[in-house]
Amino acid sequence: MYNQRIHWAKPFLKDTFFAGMTTTGRSESINSFFDGFVNSRTMLNEFVVQYDKAVESRRAAEEDEDFKTMNSRPVLSSVHPIKAKASQCYTRKMFDTFKKEWTEAITNLTHETIGKTIKESTYRVGQLDVDKKKLAHCYLSFFGSSQRHMFLC
Repeated sequence: MYNQRIHWAKPFLKDTFFAGMTTTGRSESINSFFDGFVNSRTMLNEFVVQYDKAVESRRAAEEDEDFKTMNSRPVLSSVHPIKAKASQCYTRKMFDTFKKEWTEAITNLTHETIGKTIKESTYRVGQLDVDKKKLAHCYLSFFGSSQRHMFLC
């Protein structure tokens, strides 16, 4: 039976949701939560006190981030309308993630003019270092007296 130990835990935990975390990930998460508050020599009565301090510290950090998000705006490196709107909608942390992805997307884009007429231009658009067969074809059309632009990819 000991040789079958690899299968022991599954039946007991089959109804428990762990969001895809492994046992190692859960223990690392718990360790990082208590980092600086408890150690291997912490007594049980002291652990309860330190647990409360850890929870309070986490709440204070979250409140601080909420305050910063509500009362300040990120510094924009460019005045692109999409970045400006994202800075208003997202939390600071989410905006930082968006900003990294936006920069990566913008710097890795390339285009190639396929055709051009008075009323329409055709481009092949995509990422650098990608097979040209995988690039999207985009059409830029001008219409109306105000020469409005319409993109179709």
